[in-house]
Amino acid sequence: RHRRPCAQVLKRILVKFRTRASSCIETLRRLHAEQEWLAFRREAHSLKGSSGYIAAWRLHKAAFTLQRVAEATNEGKPPEMPVEEAMAALEAEIGLVLAEIDKTMGEE
Repeated sequence: RHRRPCAQVLKRILVKFRTRASSCIETLRRLHAEQEWLAFRREAHSLKGSSGYIAAWRLHKAAFTLQRVAEATNEGKPPEMPVEEAMAALEAEIGLVLAEIDKTMGEE
């Protein structure tokens, strides 16, 4: 009986993450096109934090990689991988996380 309030909180967190993640990808694409690396880095950092909060560790790692790539690019240093490759990895991972959230929400 005590588990229901926790389930409601978790559901709200997941719904908020799902909404935020979709807008985050669009923002990252726009910032990449505009080459706004500081804002891009902040957006990747924010996604890293929120993905860690819901224990989406592969997404957390992909966001951290993207954050480091943006930092290096902004500083004129060679990044560990091309931005496009890091973005593709992040988008693939976010797709998996969002599908899992949708599946979990559908099971209630």
